[in-house]
Amino acid sequence: MLRLRDDLRADVADRACGRVEKWLTTRPQSVHLDRDGSLLFQGGDDCVEGMLRLAVRVVMQARWPRLRMCPDCQWVFFDQSRNNSRTWCSMYAGDTGRACGSIAKVGRMRSRRRQEDSA
Repeated sequence: MLRLRDDLRADVADRACGRVEKWLTTRPQSVHLDRDGSLLFQGGDDCVEGMLRLAVRVVMQARWPRLRMCPDCQWVFFDQSRNNSRTWCSMYAGDTGRACGSIAKVGRMRSRRRQEDSA
């Protein structure tokens, strides 16, 4: 499961699906249409197959390009911004108490201040 997680993160970071595709060749999934026209995925019942089905669903819905990996905490998140340019998973501390965007911006500001003070 950890290898799949790392491969999914790497594919998101590379804006590719090559690693997911390799997983699907070793663990194929079946897609069927339900009576109402929705897609039903079938495969194994373990966590890996479940994650692969989710990844395939995201690709089929053309949402894969909106997945991003936070450069600070390495979490993958869905970019809901209008212009598809979000960088960090969060700008405000939520339940986790971490706000990667705010932390990065404060770090850059402090670095600029140190450079100005030394000049």
